[in-house]
Amino acid sequence: SYLVTNSGNVTLSGPFTVADDRAADEACPATASLAPGDSITCGASYTITQADLNAGSVTNIASASGSFGGSPVTSPTDTETVTAVQSPALTLLKSITAGSPYDSVGDIVNYAFLVTNSGNISLAGPVTVADNRATDESCPSVNTVGNLDAFLDPGEAITCIASYTVTQTDLNVGSVTNTASASADGTTSNSDSETAVATQTPSIGLVKEVSVDGGLSWVDANTPPGPSLSSGTDPQFRFTVTNLGNVTLTGLTLIDSDFSTASCTIPASLAPGASFSCTLTAAWASGPHTNTATAAGRLGAVVASDSDDANYTGAAAAISDPAVTKTGDPATAVVGDIVTFTVVVTNAGTANADNVVLTDPVPAFLNIVNVAVAPLGPTPSIVGNTITVPFGTLTPGQTFTVTITTVVNSLGTPPGGTNSATVSTTSAESDPGNNASSALTTIVAATGFGAPATGFAPDRVSRMPAQPDNKRYLDLGDLWLEIPALGLELPIVGVPITDEGWDVTWLGRQAGWLNGTAFPTWEGNSVLTAHVTMASGRAGPFRALKNLRWDDSIIIHYAGQRYVYSVRRAASVSPTDPLITRHEERAWLTLVTCQDYDDGTGEYLRRTIVRAVLTAIEPEP
Repeated sequence: SYLVTNSGNVTLSGPFTVADDRAADEACPATASLAPGDSITCGASYTITQADLNAGSVTNIASASGSFGGSPVTSPTDTETVTAVQSPALTLLKSITAGSPYDSVGDIVNYAFLVTNSGNISLAGPVTVADNRATDESCPSVNTVGNLDAFLDPGEAITCIASYTVTQTDLNVGSVTNTASASADGTTSNSDSETAVATQTPSIGLVKEVSVDGGLSWVDANTPPGPSLSSGTDPQFRFTVTNLGNVTLTGLTLIDSDFSTASCTIPASLAPGASFSCTLTAAWASGPHTNTATAAGRLGAVVASDSDDANYTGAAAAISDPAVTKTGDPATAVVGDIVTFTVVVTNAGTANADNVVLTDPVPAFLNIVNVAVAPLGPTPSIVGNTITVPFGTLTPGQTFTVTITTVVNSLGTPPGGTNSATVSTTSAESDPGNNASSALTTIVAATGFGAPATGFAPDRVSRMPAQPDNKRYLDLGDLWLEIPALGLELPIVGVPITDEGWDVTWLGRQAGWLNGTAFPTWEGNSVLTAHVTMASGRAGPFRALKNLRWDDSIIIHYAGQRYVYSVRRAASVSPTDPLITRHEERAWLTLVTCQDYDDGTGEYLRRTIVRAVLTAIEPEP
C-alpha cells in the first residue's frame, strides 16, 4: 500500500495517482482535494517471477502525484524490497529398464534416472548422477528440456541412464542392488535404490564310466549288460562331476551304491562350467553288475543332484561268435523290380573271430547290380552269381552291413526262391547256429493289367495331377531309345507297377519301360510306351508309331552297346490284348501307344503296337 500525505501548506487537487516501476494495477480512492496534513491510502500488487526467486529479492520504486492550480505536484520516490525464501531441491526416481531378471555372467542391467527440480529456484546445469555400481552414468544437457535454457527450472526433469554388468557373485547372491543420487548447481537429490533379481538354476551333472582295459578306454554304460570283463582284470570307474547351472555350488558330495568314494578329492565349491573327476578301481566279480553314483551340491537350502549308472559283466573265458542276418526288400517282386538285400555280419562273442568270410550265392533269377560294404574296409568279390566278402578279424561287437542291390531278370518266375548267406571263421565259436540266414523273394507274374493309357485328349489342354511317390519313375541311367525311321530319340525311364497297373500320366517326352516286363536288352518281352498325344493336346513322341514297317530298326542304347531290334509286326489291338505283354523266350521289344480317341467316353478305344526282335548287338561307334 502507499500512504499519500499532503506535506505542503496548500490544498492539492485530485485526482491523485501512484506510479510504481513494478506494478501495473496502481489504484487510489477518488478524492477531489487533499488539505495540508491529510492522507489517502493507495494500493497495487506485483506477481513474483522465477527470476525474482532466482535473484533472492525484488525491489520496486513508487511516487504519488496530484495538482495545484493546474500544475502537477509529484512526491519524492520511495522503495520497498521483498526477500525471497529460496528452496533449492532435486528429486531422483530410479528404475530398471532392462536386465531383470538376469541369468548369466555378463548380462547387462540398464537403469533410468528421472531427475526433477522439485525446488523453487532454477539450477544451472550440468546434471550428474552418481551410482554406486555403474561406471557409465550419463545425463543429457539441461538445454534439451523445458524452455531449452541452461538451467533446470522448477518442475523440469531430465532422464539419465547407466548400466551394470552382472558378475558371478551377483548370480550367487541372487540379486544386485545399487543406489544413486543426482546433483546440479550444488544441490544433491535424495538417494534411490533398485534391485535386479537373478534367475538361479542350480544344476549338477554326473557321468560315470567304466573301463575294462585298465583305463585305455572308457564306456558310459548306462544300461546292462555293459562291457564284458574277463576274470583277472579289475574294472575301473571314472566319475566326472560338472556344474551345469549358473550359480556356484557348495557342500559337494559324491557317493556310490557299491563302494566308498572317500579317496576322491572333492572341492569346497564348484563354479558354473567347472568340473572335477575321480577314478576308482573295484574288485572283479562274475555276472552282471550295476552300480549307481550320485553327486550333489547346494545353493543355500536348495540341493541339486544327479545320478548315473555304470554296468559291466564279469564274463567267463572269451569266445568268438560270428553271426549273420539277412533281409530282402521288397519280399514280393515282378520281373524288372529292384530287390535290395541287407546282410548284417557281426561278432556277437567276447573274443576276436579270425578269418571271417561271408558267402552269398544269389539265385539265378536275380542280376547283381551293386554290392556295398559299410563301414568301408573289406572288398567284396563276385564270381558268377556268388558274392564273397573276406572280413578278416572281427573284434567283439564289430559289425558290418553288406547291401546287395539286385534286379529280377527274365528267369524270375513264380514262386521265386530263397537267398541264403553264411559266415565262417577259423576261430572257436560259441553258437554256430547263427552262421546262416535266408531271405525269401516271392516272384509274381505281372499279368492281368491292360496297356496303360498313353495319350491325352487331342487338340485341347489337359490338367495333370501331382505325381504321387508310389508312382515316381525310375532313373535308368544311360538307357535310351532310337527309332531312325521316325527320327526319334527318347530317354527311357522305369514305370512302376501298382495295384492299378502302370500310370504313364507324367511321361512327357520320355519312353516308359513297363516294370514287370523284361528289362530292355534282356531275353523276354520288353514293353515300352510313350504318349500319342501330350497334355498340351499336341502330337506325342509315338504319334507316328503306326508308320513303322517290316524290318525297320529300333535301337536300344545301353552301357556302351547298341541293341538293334528289327520290326516284325505292327497291329491295332484292344487295350487288354495279351499280345502286348506276351512272354517270349528270345529278346523281343513291344512298343505300344494309344489309338482312336472317343470324345464321348474321353478314352482311347484301341492300341497301336509294334513288335520287334533283337537281331544285332554292336558297340557304340
